Amino acid sequence: MRARSKGNWLAAFCAAFCVLTAFAAGAWAESPDYGNSISTATSVTLNSSKAGAIGYAGDWDYFRISVPSSGTLTVYTTGSTDTYGYLKNSSGTDLASNDDSSDANFRISRTVTAGTYYVAVRHYNSSRTGSYIFNNQFSGSTAMDDHGNSISTATAINFNTGVSGVINNAGDVDYFRVQVPSSGTLTAYTTGSTDTYGILKNSSGTDLASNDDYNGNANFRVSASVPAGTDYIAVRHYNSTGTGAYAVYATFTATAQSTPTLLYPVNGSANVSAVTFQWNSSPGATNYRIIISQNSNFSGFNESSMTCDGTCSTATTTGTQYARSSFNLSGHTYYWRVRANNSTTNSASGWSAAWSFTTAGISYGYPYKNGPYSYSQSHSDPKAQYAYDFGMPLGTEVVASAGGTVASIKQDSTKYCPDTSCANDGNYVVVNHADGTSTLYLHLQANSVPVSVGQSVAKGQVVGKVGLSGYTYGPHLHFQRQQVCSSWWCQSMPVTLQ
Repeated sequence: MRARSKGNWLAAFCAAFCVLTAFAAGAWAESPDYGNSISTATSVTLNSSKAGAIGYAGDWDYFRISVPSSGTLTVYTTGSTDTYGYLKNSSGTDLASNDDSSDANFRISRTVTAGTYYVAVRHYNSSRTGSYIFNNQFSGSTAMDDHGNSISTATAINFNTGVSGVINNAGDVDYFRVQVPSSGTLTAYTTGSTDTYGILKNSSGTDLASNDDYNGNANFRVSASVPAGTDYIAVRHYNSTGTGAYAVYATFTATAQSTPTLLYPVNGSANVSAVTFQWNSSPGATNYRIIISQNSNFSGFNESSMTCDGTCSTATTTGTQYARSSFNLSGHTYYWRVRANNSTTNSASGWSAAWSFTTAGISYGYPYKNGPYSYSQSHSDPKAQYAYDFGMPLGTEVVASAGGTVASIKQDSTKYCPDTSCANDGNYVVVNHADGTSTLYLHLQANSVPVSVGQSVAKGQVVGKVGLSGYTYGPHLHFQRQQVCSSWWCQSMPVTLQ
């Protein structure tokens, strides 16, 4: 008989242990471990702890607590899960809520009367899960206190919304917590007939400012410049033995964004290649937007969509620097400016003054020795958007627009026609340049190329003669600056010929 009892006890122990082990290993991750409503709430005893888990996305756990008398009820979680908690009365009305106290766990402390209360626990992120330990503490009191008397038990308060309070007894101090979205000025004050004294504190509890009577009345009004974060308001009676009712308010004014001042490259800089743009910081800014434009009026920037066309580029950065390794146009004057933004308050400064700089690198010349010859840009193919067609007679010498290395050659074709069937029959020379681009000289005369692949050529050196080859209606030179790619025919790029 004793052996059977021992066996039953071991079986029960094993069952419990196995359940706990399964819980710890996440075996319940797809089902709630406690009720998810007031009607299915799990009862817990006062001053106890209970293991729980947010088992699936959107899971809520409800706990029921019976309070025997007036006092202070504190509920909170411990563990690594980012919990969010609600304290509700017997009707299910929210009394208080909290996200993070000193860590990722919620903590709520509230003066309550005798009765039934509920605590709802969820994950801060509606799609996350995780385990936690739910704790509750109760301290009976003969004197009701409507708000916590420390930072850890502070009542959350919203801006521009009054919260009623009472200095219940001699020495009572009421604490309120406010979340500041960005740097700015935090102001707290009371209204009513009670002679209040107020203190602003930072997240560490350090006093920022205090006040007794403002503007000749018994209420305090106190302000301080604060960064984004959590701050606290402590309210007490001016007289250490005094009591009385009041209403407390908090207001906030964000710091106006100041326009950044540009630092580098200095205005009018020349021979700029790879560069890190720099500007001074703007108080309260969460990020900065920079525009770099080929045009002095920044006409390519769309303010509504915050996008650029091909004549400019734009980016955002959280710091006061932006690195750029290259520019499309060599020897071209660019313009740049910066604006400070605050994403929290959705505000922005004005644009800085525009500064200019001229890029270093290659100067591209006309692809002929004697001229001038008429030319136009009239290609419908996007790859040839920036190409030029020069009206040059048959046999006219074609020269390198800039120095570089011959990358590819075709000069064995005598075929041409006015349609795309001849597109690959054109004779050409491609020259790569030091700025990472190349130039294409197309529709050359057969066997007219005096250079070879890998050969270095100088600006103005003959690389072929105008011919009739490929997709063409008549003799002309197709010239384009282009990206370097695996083909001879690559995406064209803007070029300024000098």
